[in-house]
Amino acid sequence: MRFRLLLLPLLLCPLFPIAALADSSALIVQGPGGSDEYEKKFTKWSTGTRDVLVEDLGFAKDHVVLLAGDNSRKANIEKAIEDFKKQIKPDDTFLLFLIGHGSFDEIGRAHV
Repeated sequence: MRFRLLLLPLLLCPLFPIAALADSSALIVQGPGGSDEYEKKFTKWSTGTRDVLVEDLGFAKDHVVLLAGDNSRKANIEKAIEDFKKQIKPDDTFLLFLIGHGSFDEIGRAHV
């Protein structure tokens, strides 16, 4: 998996100059795994994404928010987005990562 995460900077660098990413932000939302196996995978992917953004792509650490577990509930996501709206300027880059798997409700509608 680390190999895949190492590819992320290579794919994003041509699209976003490193200097521009320093003032940009990211919200990473890790959904519930439903089992220990998936919980470990999602945690690894979420923390790995955060680490690549900060360490390899030059995002400021305080501009990358990771919401996981009970913190990934709707109210916390809405608060994080409101906080970002106050921080982000028109020319900044904002990345949203949704890590997890969807689910279906009782009538078969898909939910992320």
